[in-house]
Amino acid sequence: MNGKPYGKAAVSFQPIGSAENAYPGRGSSAYTDENGRFVLISDKHRGAVAGKHLVRITTRSTAMTGEAGVGSPDNAPANRSVDPIPLEWNWQSQKEFEVPPGGTDKANFDIVTKK
Repeated sequence: MNGKPYGKAAVSFQPIGSAENAYPGRGSSAYTDENGRFVLISDKHRGAVAGKHLVRITTRSTAMTGEAGVGSPDNAPANRSVDPIPLEWNWQSQKEFEVPPGGTDKANFDIVTKK
């Protein structure tokens, strides 16, 4: 993130179906280490299925804090932590990555935050 490894990310890859293959396989996920590296896991197996994936990256712990019953009209906590990763990388992501047959160790993502 911003040119430096981010050791607090949760990364998920969700296979994208096609007309020929509506169910291309299970998604996979991982946490980054202090060097920003990750190894995807799906059902206790290392790696992701080959093919095109929708990629989502968010901060590992986006726990909300606050006093119960005190907050906004929707009863959300008054003090929420804000994920530094922009929405276009997580819940609104349209980022894609092609996993080649046999996998790769070249899934690098350059996330730039607004300053």
